Amino acid sequence: MKEGRKFKIDDLFKKEKLGWITNRKFNKEKDVSKEQTKEFDLPLVNAKDGNNGIMYYGRSSDFSSVDGGIDIVSNGAISAGNVYPQPHKIGVLFDAYIVNLKNGMKNECLLMYLAASIQKSIKPRFGYSNKAVWSKVRKCNICLPIQTDDSGKPVIDAGKTYSPKGYIPDWEYMEKYIKATEKEIIKEVVRYLVLIGQTKEKIKAAAERLGFTDIILCEDLKEAVRVCAEKANPGDAVLLSPACASWGQFDNYEQRGDMFKEYVKAL
Repeated sequence: MKEGRKFKIDDLFKKEKLGWITNRKFNKEKDVSKEQTKEFDLPLVNAKDGNNGIMYYGRSSDFSSVDGGIDIVSNGAISAGNVYPQPHKIGVLFDAYIVNLKNGMKNECLLMYLAASIQKSIKPRFGYSNKAVWSKVRKCNICLPIQTDDSGKPVIDAGKTYSPKGYIPDWEYMEKYIKATEKEIIKEVVRYLVLIGQTKEKIKAAAERLGFTDIILCEDLKEAVRVCAEKANPGDAVLLSPACASWGQFDNYEQRGDMFKEYVKAL
């Protein structure tokens, strides 16, 4: 890891103003769904532990949103202080909020690095009795790698944009670190990537950028299960890992899981 320095969260990040925007009273039973559908298309952050902080989906017309950000959970006996990268369109339901860099930089790898850095700082400090609200979190410090010159000395920003001492976060290093980590993880645990659906070509291209090339494209889930059975060795695990909604092939996620089990049993 590259040498790091402390940065105050408030010097780097801004809290997004997100929430319910429709001119009627919110009704949880009618206005959100635990399942993403064409109607309830917008992921909403709330006090969730796991599932990348998403428990509900709302209508894009009912909630304001931003195109990605970092989700900080403010409440919850277990979830307070959890931090999740949200590299997609996202809104807010309850007990959480979205922050973004003031400089406007935003990509998936950078969000992942920054989210982990923030959680490392704030998770031990907050809980159900001491909520991780923005007024408190913004005062906390995080440790980030800094830009250095050829001799290894810190590059100093005279305008002190990010730090009173003029240190500049090394954004490029953060991105490269995440990409390198992803490559190692994929190389160690994945033998084949079997893809279906409308986004299979995009996922294939993303994996290839990380140096992974053992990729098989299939037309549907039934074919994918058959191919996985042919490729698997004794002791291997075949993981159904949905990356997107599958409205073109299934009515909902439950049907997708049920069909997967049926195809496996029929082998």
